[in-house]
Amino acid sequence: MLNTYFHGVCYGSRMGVHGFVDRMEEMFDWLPDRADPTWKDCWTEASEIPEFAKRNGRESGLGRLMFNFPRANMIRAFGPENWWEAWMEINAARMRLWGINTIGVGVNNYVDERVQDFLAKAKIPFVVTLKNFPLTKPCICHDFPDVFSPEYSGGSERFAREQLAPYAGNPYMIGYFITNEPEWLFQDSVNPAERVLAHSGELHSKNALIDFLRGRYADDIGNLATGLVFSPSQTERTKACLFYMERAMAHSCSVGAHYFEWNDQPVLGRFDGECMQHGLISLCNVPYSELTSAMGKLAPRMYRIVAGEIPPTTEEGETIGNYS
Repeated sequence: MLNTYFHGVCYGSRMGVHGFVDRMEEMFDWLPDRADPTWKDCWTEASEIPEFAKRNGRESGLGRLMFNFPRANMIRAFGPENWWEAWMEINAARMRLWGINTIGVGVNNYVDERVQDFLAKAKIPFVVTLKNFPLTKPCICHDFPDVFSPEYSGGSERFAREQLAPYAGNPYMIGYFITNEPEWLFQDSVNPAERVLAHSGELHSKNALIDFLRGRYADDIGNLATGLVFSPSQTERTKACLFYMERAMAHSCSVGAHYFEWNDQPVLGRFDGECMQHGLISLCNVPYSELTSAMGKLAPRMYRIVAGEIPPTTEEGETIGNYS
């Protein structure tokens, strides 16, 4: 049996990192004239960095100059026409020397990287990070697209076809990332489902979520949040309440039990944000009939249970949580 273990490195196809220099020119001892063709491979704008454009918008990067000093050093050593070939030789040799057997996330990240040339030279397994993940107008929030829209479906097909086609049949390709660090994932307050429902516009994803919720919760009722102890259905809730109340009635030290509480709380929260479904009546002043009917039937039996003439129910009902 052949076992494989990936001993890899991220961004292994990159020669240096572009850094901002605009509005900071006086802080550098040396910066070449941007019009000098010797250093053309060192200059770029932030708008041309896919990760910058994704996070900040391409327009905000227009004219914001960036310079790659490691590339400049290679140009000094090998000249403007030969530096990339020299770097490919050096980089591939380093990987073999250091036992690196995989290139990880970051392949094909800069738009001017000659990725295919490098991979052909290195002959090393790799995963590729695709650029320009397809978004929609509008997005749900941040860079989270309306994934059920025809616009997203068509964009995804083009995205995959155009960016994966160059790697078709490449035996060294072991996988790919469709994007890198989506912005919405780094927002602690973002709940995609909540943002879908809260979106003021028309979204295909909103319609899909509503259809899903209707199908998923067609036979259960109440708010979206519960008390400290909750049940998966009103039937199980009724069983659990009766189990608790009848055992309390049968206990020699118990003088009574008060159910908490009469009303459900508002769906969007009361003064402290609580939005629990634990009332006997809903927000529409409709009783939860299974529970209230069972309470009504329990009342005539109550004193017989207290007196020990009949035992309390042993049917617990399914609950999640604890009574502490």
